[in-house]
Amino acid sequence: MLLSALQKAAEAPAELDRQPSPMLHMYAMFAHEKGEQIKWFKKGFEGACRRAVIDYFTPHDMRHTVASWLVQNEVPIRQVCELLRHSSITVTMRYAHLAPSNVMDAVNLLSSHFSHT
Repeated sequence: MLLSALQKAAEAPAELDRQPSPMLHMYAMFAHEKGEQIKWFKKGFEGACRRAVIDYFTPHDMRHTVASWLVQNEVPIRQVCELLRHSSITVTMRYAHLAPSNVMDAVNLLSSHFSHT
């Protein structure tokens, strides 16, 4: 269900970018099983957290988790930015350090440089 919600968010019309509140984008990622957008789910979300004994957790925390998982699975930063509809690439760059290849690419670059000198 999360995958289909992410696909729907990626295919959402550009008009969503002109919505007054960036919080609207967060809620656009959630849908019923048949694809109908869930617009208000605060009460249900809070109830689910209470039943799972999870304190201090918000829908925005789930956005952080999704962004982290995408970057850790080497989805390009630009695609993560577009999927999550971040206001700029700078916002998405917060997650760049989680890319496993980032550190290894830098180490390999330095290693190859010093091995040739």
